[in-house]
Formats: sequence, C-alpha cells, structure tokens
Amino acid sequence: MSPTRVIEALRYPSEWTTLGLLPDAILRDQDGLLENDPASAEAPEHFRLGAVVFWTRDRATSPEVLSRLLVAASADPDPGVAQSAVLEVLKHPNANDDHLREAISIMKDLPDGFRVSRENLRSTYEAKTDDA
Repeated sequence: MSPTRVIEALRYPSEWTTLGLLPDAILRDQDGLLENDPASAEAPEHFRLGAVVFWTRDRATSPEVLSRLLVAASADPDPGVAQSAVLEVLKHPNANDDHLREAISIMKDLPDGFRVSRENLRSTYEAKTDDA
C-alpha cells in the first residue's frame, strides 16, 4: 500500500503529514500490520496512538517534536487518542513547561468524559523520569 493510502486508511489528520510526524519507519510498520490483518483498519485510533508512542519511547525525541505531537493530538478525531497522546508527551523526559501549558489547553477542548484535570496533568508531568 502506498504511504498516502496508509495515511488515508488510518484516518490520520493532515497535521501528521504537514508537521513531518510520519517517517517511513512508521508507515512501513503500519502498512505491514494492515497487510497481515486488514480488519485492523477498523480501529485506526490504535495505529495513531502507536505513532505517538513511536516518538515518545525514543529518549532523543526533541521538545520541538513533542510540541508537534501535541498539535497532532489536538486534531485527532478520537478524544481518547487525543487524551492518551497528551499524557504520553507529558511523560517524556524532554517535556517542558510549555508542553504542560499546551496540554492544559488541549484538555479544555475535549468532551467531558475525556478531560484530565490540571492537577493530574501536572502530576503526570512532574512524575516523569529519565526512564521514559
């Protein structure tokens, strides 16, 4: 499947591509998963969150990329993915106070059942370790 088809099948918001958050490694892996299990495309939110985790598991991910991930998270059509992505970013060792402020802002726009309180966001941010 072409990269464009993978992006469309998994319903990535355009921010993912315009912000350069979908390197070949992600698209190749996700294409392989779709080929092995075409039915998995029925749950594209798992793939989008997987792309967030691709970045947040890498200790070298820069604060700039973390900021771009927050933009992509705020554009996600699934509020559960948006919430989980924000929390993943805040746990990263390179997350900073600007990321915390942006996370608080994003949460205000999520539906009630998906909002995380300012206090819990701060706790998540402060609890991050260098082992992220």
